[in-house]
Amino acid sequence: MDLRKSSLSCSSASCQSSLSERSPLINDEYERDQTNGERPKPIGTLAVVFLTVNATLGAGLLNIPYSFDDSGGILSSIILQTIHVLLVIISLLILSSCTKISRTDSLQSLVRYFCGRVWSGICSASIFIYSYGACITYLIVIGDQFDKIFEFYYGPSFSDHWYMRRDFLVITVALVIILPLCVSKDISFLKFASFVGFLSTFYLAALVLIELIRIKPKNIIVKIEPNKWTEIFKVLPILTFSYQCQTSWVPTFAEIDLAIKPRRVLIMILSSLLICFVSYTWVAVFGLLTFGSKSIQKDMMQNYDPRDIFVMIGMVLLIVKTIVVYPILLYCGRIVLEQLFHQRISNLSSLLSSKWPIFIRYTLATIWVISSAILAIYIPNIAVAINYLGSLANLFVFILPGLCLFLILFMDDEYRLLREELGDQFFTTKTILLSVSIFFISYGSGMFAYSFCLSLIE
Repeated sequence: MDLRKSSLSCSSASCQSSLSERSPLINDEYERDQTNGERPKPIGTLAVVFLTVNATLGAGLLNIPYSFDDSGGILSSIILQTIHVLLVIISLLILSSCTKISRTDSLQSLVRYFCGRVWSGICSASIFIYSYGACITYLIVIGDQFDKIFEFYYGPSFSDHWYMRRDFLVITVALVIILPLCVSKDISFLKFASFVGFLSTFYLAALVLIELIRIKPKNIIVKIEPNKWTEIFKVLPILTFSYQCQTSWVPTFAEIDLAIKPRRVLIMILSSLLICFVSYTWVAVFGLLTFGSKSIQKDMMQNYDPRDIFVMIGMVLLIVKTIVVYPILLYCGRIVLEQLFHQRISNLSSLLSSKWPIFIRYTLATIWVISSAILAIYIPNIAVAINYLGSLANLFVFILPGLCLFLILFMDDEYRLLREELGDQFFTTKTILLSVSIFFISYGSGMFAYSFCLSLIE
């Protein structure tokens, strides 16, 4: 995600005039924040890869060993993961082409350009819900780490002390540390969050191998095959959640030189997802080889002894990462709500209009942080939250890209630009593109229903 500016800002003067007509999400206040319509210096390939990997690797890394085992074992899960990654690559290629054609720099603006006001509203609402749910997930992770640390150092009765109880610690961290980071007008001061996220993610990947070598587990049983074939699909919600980077890909891709060749775009996508694929597979395989099918927890860090200095460092890095990433997620959802309020009061006096952003920003941040902290206390583990988020992520990963591609086929100018962009290849014929778009919409809708029902059952 681009932290230097609002993901709803336009990248050129022509884009501003176009989107002001097409998108209900652009308003006068946000247009005034633009720098005279000048496009910032394009970011490089490595920066795109770095930002995409950081946006993709998240809380799913902690749950994926358990999900691999619960869905039938390592082999079938890796096969499904490979297929899923190939679909995500196609999804990102579709969004890249749509971004170049529409000159938009946010997913909801892109959807507004191709799909209209209704779908743009659905996209905005989904981004809000997804961001809110992800914030709850991160607070659950914080609570899990504190519980594990205190349990090892003070015993199972640590919760008898009110200042060590999970509810007190989660609420305190949320109000004292996280809330002050969430009331700023922008989040440019959190640029270092990408570095912290990168560091903690790859430290965790190194940790699972180090602990496997140090512990030297014996008599470990790892599930290789599912008990019944239907189990293999249980991994799909976590895969969709773990590889959901579409909401951040559009604003990130909009920051590069839009004259970039498709081959280079493909290289950026392949590089990013290869790193993510290796990281997820690495953690899942070595985590299961260390603890086995019977002992692996839904939050893998709960299996480790925090008295080990390396484990303690990993837990601290996880807590720090969740704290600095939380405001980024809140910012994405807050933009949607701020624009909604702005539209509702746009006809009031200029005095009120000049004062409302500060009041709304502080009020929304406070309500968001407090309510998410309360829900994080009562949701039992991250697997529950991830299953629901995985169902919603199908909208971003499959349904919306498929819908945009489908509608391009009925736009003469946009389809011509797409053919010019990709070249006169067999896969750019309307028959092939129509088949791909229908598959994405159908598959995404089916997976949304399946993931949601699975979440209710579990």
